[in-house]
Amino acid sequence: MLERGLAAWRALPAADREKPPQTTAPKHRFEWQWPTDGLVLTQTMRYLPDHDDAAATPEPYSNHDHAWFTAAEARQLFAAAPRVGAEHTVPPALFERLARFHLVDAVRGETRSFDAAEVAGALRTTIGAVRGGLIDVELRGSSRATRGARPRGPGRWATAISAQLLGRARYDLDKAQFVAFELVAKGERVQLRSRRRGHQRQRPIGWHFALTPPDAAASRIAPTHIREYGGRWSAGRR
Repeated sequence: MLERGLAAWRALPAADREKPPQTTAPKHRFEWQWPTDGLVLTQTMRYLPDHDDAAATPEPYSNHDHAWFTAAEARQLFAAAPRVGAEHTVPPALFERLARFHLVDAVRGETRSFDAAEVAGALRTTIGAVRGGLIDVELRGSSRATRGARPRGPGRWATAISAQLLGRARYDLDKAQFVAFELVAKGERVQLRSRRRGHQRQRPIGWHFALTPPDAAASRIAPTHIREYGGRWSAGRR
């Protein structure tokens, strides 16, 4: 690519080489897709001790990401008629956004996402309390994603990630947005390391999602897999 660019530069007339560029501004940045008045979550992921040993030395590795939902998507996370006890199944597209792009093992660096056909499970919510315009929401669900083996290259081994999800949130009907949100997921990654011997490596892993303050410096950092979110996220529009 560099050689082709240099050849194209040399082919330009001298006068054209001296012309200043029309603009140096990028045509598109994913920060421009930041969901105004939507739900912006900061994600932390880390390996957990084996056998849930709370006294064990914490694992040294952790990683961070962000998850984005528009204001309209955030409102779909609980029942349309918010009354105490109302149950609701989160739309599959929103659940799959978490399962495919965020409940992954990226503790030691970026990793591949899952295809839609590779994930199963659901996220359900229940209205716990209604206080004026404030709605308390309880979240509970499970996820399992399985990726088949590839002939060669990074991530070629078959991998399965399962997780149980539990969370709570508060939605302000007057502001039409979440004012509190916390979701934890606990599970394990099972990786087939040898097709001949069937050796498997299991690793407990945990994920934590928390509401990102809108004035935080990291609030507009785009999610790692935002290109795969689909729809307006990848459209390149401001």
